[in-house]
Amino acid sequence: MQGRQEAARGPLEAALVQMRQLGDASGIAWCLASAGNVARLQGRLDEALRLLHDSATQQWDLGDRRGLMLALANLGVAARAADQTQLARDCYEEGYDLAVDLGDRAAEAVFLTNLGAVLVDTGEHTPAEQRLTASLALCDQLAAPRIKAIALRNLGTLARHRGELATAVRRYRESLLLRHELADRPGYAELWEALAPLLDPPVAAQLCGAADRLRSELGQPRTPSQDRDLAAALTTAQAALDPATWRAAVATGARWSDEQVLQLVLGECL
Repeated sequence: MQGRQEAARGPLEAALVQMRQLGDASGIAWCLASAGNVARLQGRLDEALRLLHDSATQQWDLGDRRGLMLALANLGVAARAADQTQLARDCYEEGYDLAVDLGDRAAEAVFLTNLGAVLVDTGEHTPAEQRLTASLALCDQLAAPRIKAIALRNLGTLARHRGELATAVRRYRESLLLRHELADRPGYAELWEALAPLLDPPVAAQLCGAADRLRSELGQPRTPSQDRDLAAALTTAQAALDPATWRAAVATGARWSDEQVLQLVLGECL
């Protein structure tokens, strides 16, 4: 997948040049969004923010409310990845209002889920729970398992921040089961990393190795904030093992297939 993302970069840049030559404002906006999302996935966050901001501005100038809603969703994800929490919150709140006005209930669920994650980040646990619970209810009404998996993961993180560790494990497991049903590999790594600090230290190290391997295959590195949060969360687990044992367990996990890791994780979480 990393190769496919890198291969897409050149054609997207060429398409953007062509759209500009043609004066196709809508085409420019969509090319900017696509290029910005590729940059975000590859960890080029400054470039992603610039491209996605330009896409949102273009959609605003066009008066395309649905296009603007989608642009705000993309920009919010990149802003949160870059630790620009207020920008992410502003994007999600404005995008949610647009989704309600447009009657797009699936988009409502996405914005509620993403806004809930930002509120977890800022320690606003009660409103975070309200947004995430509302999103979960919408997902069930709409039969939207992909969005539901993200909402469940965010509820797991909320429970972890509250010290409700058994609930966190249960929510993460529910999310992972949905991801597995969807064959959604990009979602595996985040959940393995989320679960790692909640399980026995050797398993935590193995999950870190597996997540690193999968991220490398997908070309989706952790963001600086994800690196920081994971390192802090793993402090206790790492202290329980000597460095050589930790490194050996990481190397073991890196050799496992996705299915082997899933079997281990789902068994550990029962």
